[in-house]
Amino acid sequence: MEQWIEQARTWGPQAAKVAMAQVDRWLRRTPLGRTVTLLDTGLFSAEASMRLLRAARARGHALRVVSLVDAGMEGEPYGAGPLEAFEVVRLDPMSMVEHFGAGSFDFVCTQLRVATLREVPRLTFLRLVDRLAQRGVVWVERRGAGGLYASRMEELAERVGMHYLRPRRRPFSPWVVMRGVK
Repeated sequence: MEQWIEQARTWGPQAAKVAMAQVDRWLRRTPLGRTVTLLDTGLFSAEASMRLLRAARARGHALRVVSLVDAGMEGEPYGAGPLEAFEVVRLDPMSMVEHFGAGSFDFVCTQLRVATLREVPRLTFLRLVDRLAQRGVVWVERRGAGGLYASRMEELAERVGMHYLRPRRRPFSPWVVMRGVK
């Protein structure tokens, strides 16, 4: 567990940047004035989410970000300076749908969450993410972590009905990005 936590602290901010860049592309195609909600399944750093929120607001988008932090995680993963429309929620990730309700977010970003799970929890977590998202999902994993390469990620997405997710292949990148709009 300690090794995973250290990897997440190192990789989390990078993975979040990749995920938020995709959401930013979707936001740019959204009409101004429409409130857009984003669930970031959060991992030790909300810097990328906060940066996206500031940029979206500066362009006139009404974005609301909820960042999920595991209930059992000790300490405060985010620095000072909370933003309006940025909320941190601590809970067990497997109870996301019960807490928020199905279809309660336009977009959901999950990064570095699935690789550490066994098969059934992997599928369960992905299904929960799909149920929460009304419009789209971004899933970022470190290439090869937990045996997850693009083909394996595609297979898992298909098994839970997330057929709209497609890999975005970036040459020489350590990240596998699955993204799609429903």
